[in-house]
Amino acid sequence: MTNSTDIVVPDLGEFSDVEVIEILVSAGDKVAREDGLITLETDKAAMDVPAPADGVIEAITVAVGDRVSTGSVIGKMMQEVGDTVVTKPALSEDALAENAAAAAPPEAKPAAAEKQTLVVPDIGEFDDVEIIEVHIAAGDNVDVEDPLVTLETDKAAMDVPAVVAGTIDDVLVKVGDKVSEGTSLATINASASAGAAPSPSAPATTSPPAPAPAAAASSPPPPPTQQAAAAGRLPAINEPGFARAHASPSVRKLARELGV
Repeated sequence: MTNSTDIVVPDLGEFSDVEVIEILVSAGDKVAREDGLITLETDKAAMDVPAPADGVIEAITVAVGDRVSTGSVIGKMMQEVGDTVVTKPALSEDALAENAAAAAPPEAKPAAAEKQTLVVPDIGEFDDVEIIEVHIAAGDNVDVEDPLVTLETDKAAMDVPAVVAGTIDDVLVKVGDKVSEGTSLATINASASAGAAPSPSAPATTSPPAPAPAAAASSPPPPPTQQAAAAGRLPAINEPGFARAHASPSVRKLARELGV
């Protein structure tokens, strides 16, 4: 004996307005009790609405994207009724918990890395400084103070150091590019446990030099290069890595010619 009956959404517990993400049957399909008819997705898990009994689907009245709640009619079916009473199964809290546990992603572990952008620090009055060497590539592991690129001004060449340790994700510049303060050089997956170097935007405070003793008045004048630097009022590069600045190629060539 058969009996036409509505197919309704069973008890969903605290969930309501749950989205239909998949239709598993169509009119004319023969189903067994507990066969999945549609799939619902909450913000915690996906779950199937099962057939309440053996029978044949007459119609499915919902579509993908519709929202349903406990008791919503989702279709009709011809049930095969025997001597036993057919009951509509409810999705128990235990079943919901099992479905949620199965569908939920693994518990997130504390973030091991954080993507950051490495930029050119404060380089004083210099602007549009040329990159003459790139020391990193995607996938490289770097520590704090490791050189990223070498810049060359008309005065000297200097390295830009890494301010955090981690793995280089992408290099954003190449040899020949011109950069200024704040220009992005690369992205890095910074190690969570790695301490960052002093911020490029906050130059370290340095103590003023002690006054020269009176006897120093008779000392010889500073070399011409020091006088030129003083006259040009070049600002100090306060980044730790900039302390390792080296002579430009033109200066090195001159040194070779002079036998230095």
